[in-house]
Amino acid sequence: MVLRLDGGLFFATSDALEDRVREVALSTPGVTGIVLDCEGIDFIDSQGSAKMREILDLTEHAGVTLRLARVKPAVRELLARDGVLDRIGAGNIHENIDQAVAAQLAADEGSPADR
Repeated sequence: MVLRLDGGLFFATSDALEDRVREVALSTPGVTGIVLDCEGIDFIDSQGSAKMREILDLTEHAGVTLRLARVKPAVRELLARDGVLDRIGAGNIHENIDQAVAAQLAADEGSPADR
């Protein structure tokens, strides 16, 4: 599943993103990964970064991989400084959506449940 947020990720928008991720992760059968297209995120503050940690907790708990695509340098810098990118893992951060989807499909093919 690919989700996109346009605009800043801060106190006024972060709850809506979390709600959408929760809906997809917990209520959509067969979803093993969520790609968050970050191209439209042009601003993030500390509350947005904290919400990304909560979203990561949510996806991990649901057994869904969270992948980021097209993260702008300023957003990447704050997420790195706050340790979010380390938790997500370099292998789950992609230059474009196609790479993120391909990586998730490859991971799904290699999962023990498919053997």
